[in-house]
Amino acid sequence: MNEAVLAIAAIYFLLACAFDLKKRIVPDWLNYGAIAVALGSAAWLGILSLEFAAGVAAAFVFAYLVYRLGAWAGGDVKFFTGATAFFLLAVPTAGWTGFATLFFNSVFLAIPIVIALHAKGLLNLRKELALLAVPALRKAAKTGLLGAAGGIVFVNATGFLAGAVNKWVAYAIVFLAALAVPLPLWAAAIVFAAGAVFDWQRALYLLVFAFAVGFAAFYLLKAFGLVSTKLLRKTIAAKDLREGMIPAKTVLLREGKPVVWEGPSFEGILKAAKKLDAQGIRGLLAPQGRVLADARKARGLTEAEIKELKAAGVTTLETKESLAFAPVLAAGWVASVLWGLNWLLP
Repeated sequence: MNEAVLAIAAIYFLLACAFDLKKRIVPDWLNYGAIAVALGSAAWLGILSLEFAAGVAAAFVFAYLVYRLGAWAGGDVKFFTGATAFFLLAVPTAGWTGFATLFFNSVFLAIPIVIALHAKGLLNLRKELALLAVPALRKAAKTGLLGAAGGIVFVNATGFLAGAVNKWVAYAIVFLAALAVPLPLWAAAIVFAAGAVFDWQRALYLLVFAFAVGFAAFYLLKAFGLVSTKLLRKTIAAKDLREGMIPAKTVLLREGKPVVWEGPSFEGILKAAKKLDAQGIRGLLAPQGRVLADARKARGLTEAEIKELKAAGVTTLETKESLAFAPVLAAGWVASVLWGLNWLLP
């Protein structure tokens, strides 16, 4: 990588980290300027190809989707895009999917950081976290059997259909059929037993894999809910609210009064879907009233929003602790340039 470009990238990351750690925001002027410099540098070095542009665009689309899920703020989207542009400058062979390497490295590096920051709190919750394992094991046992049976059906059905149609068409047909005709537990047991008779190694592999995935999904989902509620949320008095604090609950203004909107529940959406109640689903997904504080987005409160909350009579607000993503992404960038994913997948 050109030394001048490397120096510019280092300055960009240092400034972004400083802003994010101090103010929980990465300014637009810094992100837009960095993206422009990265694209200009690519043109100067003769590597500004269609694949390079596609890689930067893919990074933005991916980061925007993460933002829409409420995991990142708008500044994180632009910073991730800029970091990807500099990554593609450093490693042109990464291709348009290079953003995935940067993202996965950053996520894995963030895990020990989060654990270290909340080690004391996690120790205090160890008994509650341990209790979550038993129900997760029960659910994983059922999921493992269903997953193994579904895998056996999928492998054999697609293998049979692939002789008559394209393999991707076969995958789509079997997948849609599985959605339309769910496999009951008793039928899954029969399918698994039959599969074990003909190929016990594959059946055992599918069972272990589905069990592990099911346990991890059920346990982590519950554990995240417990940790986020007990460790990552604080109730702040309105007079102590500061710009950049992230609301944990959405506050609406209805008929001149502040109301907490808990957000959609899976059970509520499922119930409305069974009744084909489109209006009911929209009502669950979209808050009815003027939004004063929006917990669906990872960005912090503005000074104007804080004034509106106080004027509406809000006395306290539950906020969630945020992680400064710029340092994590910067560390992920260094790991991506030096090792790619080899240190994770040797």
